[in-house]
Amino acid sequence: MGAIADQVISSSADDLTIVEDLNSLFSDADGDILIFTATSDPIDVLSVTVNNNSLLVTALNAGETTIEVKADDGKGGVATLSFDLTVEEETVTALTDNIDGIKIYPNPVRDCLIVHFGENRIAKLDAVTLTDVSGRSMPFSASTQQGKMTLDVSALNAGIYLLTVNSKTHRIIKTQ
Repeated sequence: MGAIADQVISSSADDLTIVEDLNSLFSDADGDILIFTATSDPIDVLSVTVNNNSLLVTALNAGETTIEVKADDGKGGVATLSFDLTVEEETVTALTDNIDGIKIYPNPVRDCLIVHFGENRIAKLDAVTLTDVSGRSMPFSASTQQGKMTLDVSALNAGIYLLTVNSKTHRIIKTQ
């Protein structure tokens, strides 16, 4: 039986493949087909699934968990292996971008996101769009002052969003 090394992943991991083919780690003396299952403890850190003999994880929260993978030949032969997996909170600096004089902060954001165009530039609402990672447009309200726009994103769910300003896309993390 093989082993899986302890892992560290980002909190943004979604359907991340940990092992491509679990058959490479387990074998059956009789050549029986193995059925694989996987669990994690505690369960609130990530979800773990087996799909086509691949071990996949999706991060739910930062923390540490132990994953146990079980191979069962259906005839009483069972083998397990376990490993630790740490989900680390993805960190982003408080000032994410300063491209072409445009500053976007804070990131992660809870309620209001500031897009600072610069003192001598006019903030135009039609130059700003907000989408989720699947490309769906997200609603937000905004107020503008000379050179600065304040976007109220408090109604959005926690997650990763893409803010496009003057045709340049910036990744924004919304927290609860």
